[in-house]
This record gives sequence, structure tokens and C-alpha cells, in this order.
Amino acid sequence: MSHIYSESTLPSSATPEQLKLYSWLPNEPWRAAVFLLHGFRAHTRYNFLRNDVNGARRTYGEGTTPQDTSLVRELNLRNIAVFGHDHVGHGQSTGLRAYFPSFQTLVDDVLSHVKHIDAQHELSTKKMPVFLIGHSMGGTLCILAAQEAPHLFTGVALSSAATEPPASMFGLKGRINYSLSGITSALIPKMELVQLPKSIDPEQQALFDGDELNCKVGIRARVGREFLNTYSHISQNADKFNTPFLSVSGEHDTLVNPLAAKRFYDKAPSTDKTLHTAVGRWHNLFAEKGKEDMWNLFTEWVDQRIK
Repeated sequence: MSHIYSESTLPSSATPEQLKLYSWLPNEPWRAAVFLLHGFRAHTRYNFLRNDVNGARRTYGEGTTPQDTSLVRELNLRNIAVFGHDHVGHGQSTGLRAYFPSFQTLVDDVLSHVKHIDAQHELSTKKMPVFLIGHSMGGTLCILAAQEAPHLFTGVALSSAATEPPASMFGLKGRINYSLSGITSALIPKMELVQLPKSIDPEQQALFDGDELNCKVGIRARVGREFLNTYSHISQNADKFNTPFLSVSGEHDTLVNPLAAKRFYDKAPSTDKTLHTAVGRWHNLFAEKGKEDMWNLFTEWVDQRIK
């Protein structure tokens, strides 16, 4: 598979930070464009390229191992252009690690990136289908961006999207911080308050820990409050969500509540919606055992909606 890989930067709405942008462009004429939105503490290439082969996410990005498959490659094989960026405070973007002042900052950055690519490649002029694929917090951003600018997107595909607090609230400490989040967010916004649970798969946890671009800190006070406010916003506005969407959750997810996906699905009035439970799976659906099935599921869903 021949493709063109490139990196660039774009100013974040959180001045003076800079976003790191990535693109994987098929040499054949594009049929659609997909924007990838990674999860909290991770980065684009970790979530959407292979991370279980030594160096694979680096070398595929550089175009030196075209035989190596991934979600990005599966999309490229169908002549779908792929774009992504690291959120502010993540990956190769600038900013305090695992920190952002508001979810609106991240949404503004998503829309800015889409409009930036539109200006470069005339997506809207060509009436090219544009999709969002988001994992975990990236799925949250898919929903928020599509709510704010539904005219920009043909559809959104959600992997383990965070739309409600986790059922466990990350234990007693998490529940205490939940009750105090308004105070701590105002007084100590950048302080790390809650650690996130580790993967149920030690090999996956080792891969996460071994990636120097992943954030190793927990949830900071302001970020935790922003998650809670956003969950409330999504719940209150789910009955207005008309964008076509796919939502997939792991049966044994402990980072987000998999039952929340069903509640969002039931409330959303979209006439094109699909809900899927990944049986026996945890949270990192594009990386765990059986990831190839997830790559195919998401790619086929996008492919079937390209006219």
C-alpha cells in the first residue's frame, strides 16, 4: 500500500500551545477523510497504529513498513485519507502533561484541524464525506464536535467513548474527589488527584508504560471537573444528537461505564445508529487481542457510508 505520511503543527486554542498534526494520504484519489481523536493520556499513533510490534507505530508512520496493518492502514487501503493530532498536553503537542483548561479547548482544536484540512484540500467544495473516529476521551470529543458543527461530519465512530462517570468512580478516593471537584478545580486545578486503573492485560499495560509519549500522571483537578461537566452536558443533550454513529464498548471496561453507551444510544434520535458490545474485551479495543476485528468493524462502517 503506497501512502504519503507527513507531520506538521497548528496553533491550539489554548495559547501559546501548538498541536502536532499527522496525516496518512493514499496515492489514489480520496473517497473520504477520517479524523482520529485519541484518548486521555495517550496520543494518536499509540491509539491508532500498531503498538504490539517493536517500533511499528514509528516505522509505519514513516512509510517504511507498508505490510504492517492497523486501523490507519485499513482506511488507507480503501482510499480514505486519515488525519490526526495529539491533544494539547499530550503526545508531541505542547502543554502540561495530561492537562487542558476545558473540553471546549479540545473541541475548538478538533474543529480548527478539520477546517485547516478543508482549506488545504477543499473537502467541502468537493463534497467529500468527513468522519470522526474517537477512542475513549476522543469519543467524547467526537460527540461534542458533531453537536457543535453537525454540518461538517458524515458520521462519527466511537470506541469506548466516555459519556458517563465510571461505575466504580475509581474507588473511595475518586468518590471523595467527585464531591469536592468544584473546590479543587478552582483552588488547585493542575494537581494530580486520582490515579486511573491499570489494564487488565499486563502486556497492554507494559506497552502503555513503555511509550515515552504517553502521560503517566493521573487525573488533575481541573480535568476531572471538566470530565464531570461534560458527562452532564452529553446526557442532557443526547436527545438532540442526529449525526450517524457507531458506538462500541468493551464488556469488561473499568475506565468508562459500558452501560453508558446503551443509554446514549437509546436517547439519541439519529436514524442511523449502531451499538456493539465487544464481548470479553476491556477498554483499548484497537490494541487488545482481537484488535483486527475492531479495525475491520470501524473501517467497514465508514466505508458503507461513503456515497
